Amino acid sequence: MPSTDIYARCNFTRSGHPNIRFNVVIRVPKAKLEELRQLPANKDQTDNQLLGTLAGKVITLVHPEPGATFAVGCERYPEGAIPTEIKERPEGAKIDELTFWSI
Repeated sequence: MPSTDIYARCNFTRSGHPNIRFNVVIRVPKAKLEELRQLPANKDQTDNQLLGTLAGKVITLVHPEPGATFAVGCERYPEGAIPTEIKERPEGAKIDELTFWSI
């Protein structure tokens, strides 16, 4: 049975502080990505941009500093691929429909 989840590797770089970086793997249901694609505001967004928008929720847990801003970049893994960085790890932390692992 094909996976119903999408995985992506995302990195966060604190604005003005390039030495403050965080890397995570996110998992989101494929249905959530499809739902976001249907919104008129997202019509010109790539999958990686949509995943970056979702991943933005993670930084508030990883680096909970009020007022800090980050550049977010995500790269989707191939369909059905489970990232090697998380294969042997326990289930990640959850925020709404998003699951993430710090790497």
